[in-house]
Amino acid sequence: MALNDHHKNFKGFDLFPGEEVRFVMREHWIVHLLAFISWIFWGVCAVIMVALGAYFLGIRWGSPTSYFLGAILLMYLSVVTLYSFISWLNKVLNVIVVTSDRVVDITQIDFFHRNIIETRLEHVQDATGTVKGFLNTLFNWGEVRIRTANDVADFYINMVYDPHANAREVFNLASEAKMREHKMVQRMQTPPPPKTPENRQEKFHRKIETILENPKQDGIYVPDGKIDL
Repeated sequence: MALNDHHKNFKGFDLFPGEEVRFVMREHWIVHLLAFISWIFWGVCAVIMVALGAYFLGIRWGSPTSYFLGAILLMYLSVVTLYSFISWLNKVLNVIVVTSDRVVDITQIDFFHRNIIETRLEHVQDATGTVKGFLNTLFNWGEVRIRTANDVADFYINMVYDPHANAREVFNLASEAKMREHKMVQRMQTPPPPKTPENRQEKFHRKIETILENPKQDGIYVPDGKIDL
């Protein structure tokens, strides 16, 4: 799939009447795998270091020193687990939602801090996808950056699968939105045709022809198909 997700509804995100979610950009699942590997690595390293230290120092299990080391190890593992979970959660909740009208960047800064910025598709100037590095090129991961015409900061998300396709889709939706806005402005600025005497006379003759063809239309009855003007 070129795009990460296709949704009609996005939980936790308020849509305007008639607005639909076109797609959602989020970090690749490899980010979650790397966070899990990092948590396992630091936990196992701590257990091995404490076990080796106790072995070389001759600390036996059941002594006061062993309980002290066990308490320190447990505290360390708890801190590592909490830090890894918060880091993973911040990455999972970082998404860019593209709707039929807007682009919304949802960034989880920390555990209790969430930042949401949005702009209309008409204000999108450019959308670029970048792939850097050997692994990113091999697996087609990269970053997507969206620049806007207003004072809103650039929208940015990293480790997205197929960033070029995502950026192209954002740009196409922005172009369609600008075209719709341009047509709407043209219709609003175009004055209605003036009502000249010729137009009024032509409209009168069309009304007469309609009455003659349907004498009973609109409750008007003309005997023998004749009308007296």
